[in-house]
Amino acid sequence: MSNVKVSGNYQVVIPKEARKKLGLKKGQYLYVDRVTKKTVTLTTDSPVDKYYGALKGAWGGEDAVKYQRRIRQELVRHL
Repeated sequence: MSNVKVSGNYQVVIPKEARKKLGLKKGQYLYVDRVTKKTVTLTTDSPVDKYYGALKGAWGGEDAVKYQRRIRQELVRHL
């Protein structure tokens, strides 16, 4: 375990061993995953990328916009 210091701009330097283990590169984004009173958990996984495509096929292969339009038209017909 390494100690890191918070700078005047609230920045911290991730120790070299941790950067190597994570395969971090300059300019790469890290995402704050969880914050408690004593810890901050960072991840290299984008929350958007994590769920991208999760609903693929949810509309039976139909385009989502076309599906919504069709459902709305059916609802209007029933009013």
